Amino acid sequence: MFSRKLLAPCGLYCGICPVYTASREEDPRSRRRLAECLGCAPEDLACDGCLSDNPSPMCRNCRLRDCAVSRGLSGCHLCPDFPCSIINEQPLLVARTVVVKALNEWRELGDEAWAMKWTREEAIRCLCPYCGYALLRGARHCWCCNKPQPD
Repeated sequence: MFSRKLLAPCGLYCGICPVYTASREEDPRSRRRLAECLGCAPEDLACDGCLSDNPSPMCRNCRLRDCAVSRGLSGCHLCPDFPCSIINEQPLLVARTVVVKALNEWRELGDEAWAMKWTREEAIRCLCPYCGYALLRGARHCWCCNKPQPD
């Protein structure tokens, strides 16, 4: 179910993030595997979303998040400096590509239409096609069934 409070300023949706979902799972094995992958302790996977007082370890020091919050913007798509140096200097090409695509679509479609379209597409894209387990974008293997993921 879509929740507006889980919409990150960069255009990603926290509701389908494996860290967010792992913090709600009762399965200690999957939390442990995800924590190992991220280089943190399983108890560090507590997350209530990027814009909450309790973001994931990956989002705590996010420059995009900090910038949007400091400017009082709900999303980078509203910023007159978009695309900015923070986005352009993102070291991971896949992340930069996804963020720019998401933010351009968000600008074009508006909040509600974009949020429903994008989050639905992201929910499908971030699931293992073999077992349905939620994965981080760019995962090479599923942490649940261990099958290689398509590019």
